Amino acid sequence: MAASLGGVGYSPIAPGTAGSFVSLPLVWGASHLPALPSAILFIAMLCFSIVAAGKASVLWGKWDDQRIVIDETMGLWVACIGLQPSEFAWFGAAFLAFRLFDITKPWPASYFDRQVKSGVGVVMDDVAAGGWALLSLYAAKLLLTGSLLFR
Repeated sequence: MAASLGGVGYSPIAPGTAGSFVSLPLVWGASHLPALPSAILFIAMLCFSIVAAGKASVLWGKWDDQRIVIDETMGLWVACIGLQPSEFAWFGAAFLAFRLFDITKPWPASYFDRQVKSGVGVVMDDVAAGGWALLSLYAAKLLLTGSLLFR
């Protein structure tokens, strides 16, 4: 059940988007934490996600089965690194950017998606997509405000 985020992955319409959407409160909540506890929580969740995704893939007989959406949590979390809790619009932008890059899978997301058939591959393609989303948010922030700081 963990890999499907309590059943969200069974959504008949866009389970990845549904998984990302229900991950927003967790990611927003983590933005309230100081950097070190947030990093420790992220690493713990990353390890847990890799194990859960790997076990679910074996159980369901398919790597990165659409019911596995815990990887969306990790990708969205990466996309939101550095955001302050009050920056609701930027969280929305991070959600949209992450979904775009998760669907299009630019390298290295495409590499993890196609070549790494394990829990690592399932989760890391989303982490890589989250990295692209994070870079795009920082570029947008720089263009719009002349600053890289989110506040």
